[in-house]
Amino acid sequence: MGPLRNQRHEAFCQALAKGEPISHAYQTAGYAPDNGHASRLATNGNVQSRVAELQGKAAAKLEITLEKLLRDLEEIKANAKRDRQHSAAARATELQAKLAGLMVERREVTNFTAEIDFTRLTEADRRSIDAMIEKVSAPVRRH
Repeated sequence: MGPLRNQRHEAFCQALAKGEPISHAYQTAGYAPDNGHASRLATNGNVQSRVAELQGKAAAKLEITLEKLLRDLEEIKANAKRDRQHSAAARATELQAKLAGLMVERREVTNFTAEIDFTRLTEADRRSIDAMIEKVSAPVRRH
């Protein structure tokens, strides 16, 4: 099929193929926010075909990449076993399982709301809050 002639429709398809919600993809394409029009455009046959085409190309690339990653991890694991690096071999096995979808990490996320009168905070309080926010926002490292 190839790219759509209407540039906004093509931009909409590109955004949808990347996984953006319909309303956000509609705005990304340069349209004014309108959920009704966004939903209607998403049901357009040309749009649906183009999104399917883009997703198919992305899936093909992912499959090749996934196969290569699994092969590389198998080689790393074999080398680690040969060198008696048991933790490296175990880690490679763990990564293979995650990539294959056999292992899923689960994390508990809690939300809380607290009312804070920021006008009464000391500079030390502000630094402490900033440090906590930074710690919570930092990516989790697992060894």
